[in-house]
Amino acid sequence: MTLKFGTDAVALGLQRRMTQTSSALGRSFERLSSGLRINRPSDDAAGLQISESLETDVRVLNQARRNVSDGISLLSIAESVVSEVVRVETRMAELAEQAANGSLSDEQRSALNQEFFALSAEAQRIIKAAEFNGIGLSDGLKTEVEYQQLTFTTGSGINPSHIAISGDGRFVSYFDTGAGTLELLDVESGQTTTVANATAALISGIQISASGSVIAFQSREDLTGENSGGYEQTFVYDTFSGELRQVTNAQTNESGLSAFALSADGESISFSSQSRYVDGGTLADGTTTGDGTDQLYILDLKTGVYTEAFAGLALQFMINASFSSDGRFLAFTSNGDYTGENPDLGAEVFVLDTMDPKNGLRQITNTTGGISAPTPKVTTNGDVYFSSNDNLTGDNPSGFDQLFKYDYQTGTISQETNSTTIGAHAIVKAVDDTTITIAATQDYTGENPNLLFQGFSYDIRTGEITQITSYDSVPLAATFFQTRNASSIVISSTGDLTGQNGDGNIELFLLNTYNTPLEVGVSLGGGADAMISLSLESVRDSANGLGGLTISSQTEAKGALSSIRRDLAELGELSGRIGAAMSRLGYAADEISNRSLNYEDAASRIRDVDVASEAAELTKNLIRQQAIGQLMNLNNLQADLLLRLLGDE
Repeated sequence: MTLKFGTDAVALGLQRRMTQTSSALGRSFERLSSGLRINRPSDDAAGLQISESLETDVRVLNQARRNVSDGISLLSIAESVVSEVVRVETRMAELAEQAANGSLSDEQRSALNQEFFALSAEAQRIIKAAEFNGIGLSDGLKTEVEYQQLTFTTGSGINPSHIAISGDGRFVSYFDTGAGTLELLDVESGQTTTVANATAALISGIQISASGSVIAFQSREDLTGENSGGYEQTFVYDTFSGELRQVTNAQTNESGLSAFALSADGESISFSSQSRYVDGGTLADGTTTGDGTDQLYILDLKTGVYTEAFAGLALQFMINASFSSDGRFLAFTSNGDYTGENPDLGAEVFVLDTMDPKNGLRQITNTTGGISAPTPKVTTNGDVYFSSNDNLTGDNPSGFDQLFKYDYQTGTISQETNSTTIGAHAIVKAVDDTTITIAATQDYTGENPNLLFQGFSYDIRTGEITQITSYDSVPLAATFFQTRNASSIVISSTGDLTGQNGDGNIELFLLNTYNTPLEVGVSLGGGADAMISLSLESVRDSANGLGGLTISSQTEAKGALSSIRRDLAELGELSGRIGAAMSRLGYAADEISNRSLNYEDAASRIRDVDVASEAAELTKNLIRQQAIGQLMNLNNLQADLLLRLLGDE
């Protein structure tokens, strides 16, 4: 054996082997402690890239699974809203069916109607409150207005002053001046029914009940063989039976039966007449020629009984009358000095409690020179809403058209809007007393800077105003009518809005303001190409005209039942679509979970450590390290031997 100074090649070799073995042991310890085969790019650069890509996919898919869960939660809330509205409307249908029974008294129907109105308000509250993460689930999205031509008349077209629309928006009644006929149009089916034949301008004052079951109008025509004198009479048409009745028997050549109004329940008619009717009597009791003054009467259409109200006055007028939904209160405009508070005989607003027709009259405005002839609307608790440009509260010095409210309990008037420009202003009240719809050229909400003729909804309970139409231009329209639930607008116009009115007649057009479905995209982890679009249609639109119904009469109960059944059918379809979307999302969640699991398994096979194999490697390197250590000790013995040899010499 050779002993030499200088480089100890054996020792250096052992050291290199020791370093390699220690490094291998370190990797084994690191892999076993972390559970990963690849802890740094140098371990397996290609494997690391592949595994990180797979792990990214796994995390994205896991988030996609949570997205789907959120989508299911959103649909669950929407489904619960629809289910609750269906439950409420089912009870309303039950009440309507009960009220349609002829064996009930008026008091019993009144009690049913109170619950009916309360349920209607609750259904609308449920719809309004539905949201998820701040996303409204019930209203859809605002859409551009689309025009639909409803009538196709010849000759002189439609008289724009004689049009009426039902509370649920289904029926429109109008006078076709060219044909000389009073027509009833079913907007849903497009079917038109001729109610009466008359000569031009001999049908006026058309009114329609909340469900469209009763139409009242005035005419000098002898439509039933009972008006040979050609006097102004009131007629009533039952849309269910097709029966046309003459319900007044005027015997004087009056200019017209003013203060004419039909209650929403189709049971009461108000009118003022110079002819005298027997107080508490019926048409069979006959009439007498009056003394030239108008007397206000309330006619119960069910019983045919006339009730004479407060005494009339000479040279008075009573116009723009309207009933509360239950027919108890009547609001109108008149120049009469009935209570001693109108000595200048200017036009003022009055409200009458028909439960006390002799003493229940109140003058609610007291202006100098008369108010600007508003059309007042009265609620079932006697509150009166009207539009006026007078400065009634000191808040309208510029004289713009404003919405005012008269509180029946306190006897005070408040200004409810803040119009800032001169412009048109008209109102209509929901039958359930929840909203006042304002048609105005104002910018109440900051959405109408061009001051176009838009529709606004005033919430009676909160005073909040929202803009409900959003069109960029409005054609020249002779009149503007809006359904009481603000779902659609009917206008009469000479414009060719649809390309079908080339002759320029005055026709009826429907401005569709139904909202488009709310599209909610659920991401499935693949970017723009991996999305499920959830289409949530407007629940409010499906509950079409709910606020425009009443069951206080047998006839209106039948109409309400028909309308609710249509609503329930639409809500059922909407519920089915929501259920189908939830089912699809359920399958999507399962597929994403399976894909995520497969990706995770693939990444694990690349990056995770094989414990058994690595443990064997660890054992091998431990043995190798110990062996190298022993060899290094033996090599050190050679150095000792060399030193001894040198010492002996």
